[in-house]
Amino acid sequence: MALAWNRKMPAGKEDISLASQDLAARRGSVSRLLLWAIFGCAGLLCLLYCGQNVDRNIFGARHFLAHDEAEHLHASYLLKQGLRPYADFIENHPMLFNHLLNAAFDLFGACTTRQQFLLAKILIYVHFLVCLGVVFLLLRRAREREGFSPPPLLLIVFSLAALNLWGSNSPIWEVRPDWLCHTCAVLCVYLHWSAHARTDSSGTPSMPRLLAAGILGGIGTAILPKTVLILLPYALVVLTLPSVRMTVMDPERRTFCRRLLLANAVFALVLLLSLCGGAILDLWLSRVSFSEYWTANFVMNGIPHMAYIPFANDQFNPIQRVKDLLSFGSALLIALRILFSPARPVFSGGGAKPVFRSVCYRLCFVTIIVCIILPSFTNRLVWPQYFAPALLALVLLAALAIDDFFSLILPRTVRALSRFAPHVVLRLPLIGALMAAVLLLYPPICRVRWNDYPFTQSSLKPSASVSFGAGRIDFLPDLFLPADLVYWTFEPQSIPVHARHWSYFFMLGLDRRFWSDVVRFGLVSDLDLSLRENFIADPPDVVALRDECDYVKWRRILKLTNSYSLDWLWPLLYKDYVRAERGGLSVLVHSRHSKKFRSLRWEITPLSETVDVIHGGCY
Repeated sequence: MALAWNRKMPAGKEDISLASQDLAARRGSVSRLLLWAIFGCAGLLCLLYCGQNVDRNIFGARHFLAHDEAEHLHASYLLKQGLRPYADFIENHPMLFNHLLNAAFDLFGACTTRQQFLLAKILIYVHFLVCLGVVFLLLRRAREREGFSPPPLLLIVFSLAALNLWGSNSPIWEVRPDWLCHTCAVLCVYLHWSAHARTDSSGTPSMPRLLAAGILGGIGTAILPKTVLILLPYALVVLTLPSVRMTVMDPERRTFCRRLLLANAVFALVLLLSLCGGAILDLWLSRVSFSEYWTANFVMNGIPHMAYIPFANDQFNPIQRVKDLLSFGSALLIALRILFSPARPVFSGGGAKPVFRSVCYRLCFVTIIVCIILPSFTNRLVWPQYFAPALLALVLLAALAIDDFFSLILPRTVRALSRFAPHVVLRLPLIGALMAAVLLLYPPICRVRWNDYPFTQSSLKPSASVSFGAGRIDFLPDLFLPADLVYWTFEPQSIPVHARHWSYFFMLGLDRRFWSDVVRFGLVSDLDLSLRENFIADPPDVVALRDECDYVKWRRILKLTNSYSLDWLWPLLYKDYVRAERGGLSVLVHSRHSKKFRSLRWEITPLSETVDVIHGGCY
């Protein structure tokens, strides 16, 4: 073959061959430029699409906070007022996140609820960007240099646009401590891996990185124990690596293995000490005992308080939660990677880069599996925010699938077609450009919708929409309800964040036996004393019930969930309270404050007479 290629061609034919090669090279360069132009346009459109959704999620015209957002902002306010969690008000989360929010509010001078909400939202997205930075570092190391794959930054943008991260999955971005703990866990995993990647010949990894990983892992677990959703999959993947098994079983590397185990024992000790330090700091700042802390955060959360029927419907189906994060395009790319690239399997490979890439794939799949099965063994809840680690795994998985498509699947497909049409290989960049246009340009163009958003339409009454200031002032309860009164509520989003709530309970009434378990574990002495007797002795200024039907609803809910009767409440409400309405809001106000609410342009009406009349009108 070599001799055949070295034969001297006639002058005319040699000129024609050089001209055809030059033409093919020009076509290839033009096609490559076209490919990169399409990559750039697709990346810009995907970035616009993601930015539009982030803008709507942060600055959208929302009239009420979500339940968990109101809970955490209200708990931060109560901490600032000197109240103790678990003892003075109901709470079932560690409070380090709320103390951090208070520090951020003081640092940036956030005073109103809207300002604090925006600052907290920005804090959540900053931590998500840190997680994406770690994904970028992993992609830069695992990405193929062959073919026509986009750079790592564009791969992340494409995968973000290909997944369903907003809409029904918006609770993932609520003001909660989840992203803070997940960021610490992701950094812990990355630093732990990079420390072992720098292991010297004696078996000692990079100790500064290992110590930093332990500190971050402990802090993240002290913020919220959900770090297990990331640390557990990482431990399972690392401990099952062939290289780790060979190191442990090789008798000639016992000294190496002993030093490696000692370094990881130091890492585990630092993580444990960091966790204890974070918990002690939380106890000191919150001024609560360890018994109250342990009971509220671990004992109570370890008990299923929801009527859980596995896989009965979408609300209780963890597989459906993962499917909700996937779109057709991302699922198709992942399926193509699994089905049409058998030459380099997902779970094995030779060389440093394929091995690291297979580790990334395995880590993604194991993380998704752990997120699916773990709720069945804990509190059995499958809210969207519980699947934030699965979201990060899908981002990395989709990015690797896009990279594989353009660097492996497409070139190999074209080479296979070249057996039937040899000139196909010369048009490989053009084919790549066309495939990029179909796969990457079409979805973001369909998703980006240019309209007159934001804040031009409202479902509220005209007066409420005008007073609301098109989403630029405060939320409705904080805007219309006086903050200097005392409120009793069953849902924290229905009262001002910067107002005192009456009684120990202000949320979690829907959860089965939660209030009863609070009494059972000694956080409150008696449920009836906390409510009925205190109400008679010192009634709240406002009861956040919309009307008589809302009272009937909560009476039935508390009877079913906590076996507690609210029949005593209605005679007291009918005697001393009136209904106040304004701008889509409705509450029950004590008659001594009726003049104040009239001066604030609230409409005051009396309540119905008997519970039987109410029940008949509501059902």
